[in-house]
Amino acid sequence: MAQEYDKLIKENIAAIFPSLSKRYLGIEVIKNEPIREKLQRTVERETDFLQKVLTAQGEELIVHLEFQSTDHPKMLERMRLYHALIGERYDLPIRQFVIYLGQQPSKMHNQLPPSKVFNGYQLIEIQALDYQPLLESDIPEEIILAILGNFKSKEAHIVLAKIIGRLQELIDVEATLQKYISHLLTLARLRNLFKITQETLNTMAITYDIKKDDFYKKGRKAGIEEGEKKGMERGMEKGIEKGMEKGMEKGILQTALNMKKAGFSTEDIMKVTNLNKEQIEQL
Repeated sequence: MAQEYDKLIKENIAAIFPSLSKRYLGIEVIKNEPIREKLQRTVERETDFLQKVLTAQGEELIVHLEFQSTDHPKMLERMRLYHALIGERYDLPIRQFVIYLGQQPSKMHNQLPPSKVFNGYQLIEIQALDYQPLLESDIPEEIILAILGNFKSKEAHIVLAKIIGRLQELIDVEATLQKYISHLLTLARLRNLFKITQETLNTMAITYDIKKDDFYKKGRKAGIEEGEKKGMERGMEKGIEKGMEKGMEKGILQTALNMKKAGFSTEDIMKVTNLNKEQIEQL
């Protein structure tokens, strides 16, 4: 279900990015445009020499060597990629060296400028943020995020009523309101507030068709698929049982027939196969 939350945030982030950026990221955006290019790709690199070593000082680390015969203009970026891949695989300090084999002096850069050095990232926990500024926004996508904020001493149902009330103030098209109510219910699951949100909606006489909810649809589909799977399994079990029964029955009849051909008496055949006299005579 985590994909549903990601999908919802991705759908709404474009509308709220400039205001959220100024308020929480410390970046005042004058102009922005989306980058459509997908960054995900399979990266496979083979190093020239990679060793895990223990030094005389007792330090365990990774030593990476690359041998370069030409003056590669992108060697620094290439080594940065190697560093990221090695660091993801091994939780150890990394020492990297490029051994240049060219005849002319190298012009390759070997140090990243400060702007390109990765020193970590800023962590913003929305549950620690005051819900009030989000609630006071005029952007519906931003208002629904208030459900993820810090309610401080306020009761959840009071905050939810305010969020729903703000959506009603700003949105006069029923279909659009239903869309944001749906998004609000999705986010409510992240805070275990789904039931309270439904109750608040009922109190405010707002109807919402739960059957249109993505979580409901997926849960129902999963339930149906599970039921079908179990039904198939039970059917297979019964089929196997019937098959075994028929196989055993056929084997017993064949044994009785073989014994009859070999001249065994009907009484002896009955004792061995548990068939009755009539069944044996019909063979």
